[in-house]
Amino acid sequence: MCLVDSYGSDLLLLLIKCSPNLERMHLEMEFDLDFSAINDKYSDVWLEHLNDLSICFGSSWLDTEFGKFILARSPKLKKVTILLTVDRKQESKLLRTLLRAPRASRGVKITTWRVGPGC
Repeated sequence: MCLVDSYGSDLLLLLIKCSPNLERMHLEMEFDLDFSAINDKYSDVWLEHLNDLSICFGSSWLDTEFGKFILARSPKLKKVTILLTVDRKQESKLLRTLLRAPRASRGVKITTWRVGPGC
């Protein structure tokens, strides 16, 4: 599914909100989606069963807000795999932001992989 602009981020978040029993999620985020108001609009969303997240960042820092949101709202999260297709400068900033983000699960293991264009 291709999600673009603010409609894409809202649709993705509504799908997540309606899936509280979600255990595994794989997302490929290749376009800029606007997650700037995510904490205000979706503060009631919890992913209590999510334990495996694989996410590919292919665009900009805006997507890190989504990553931080998931980390903060998934108390049973065990494994996060982050695939990066951005340049080295963006990669460093993105990883610093995500690794410093608050987490609901203390035992989460975050691994990163650098891949070519496209996830």
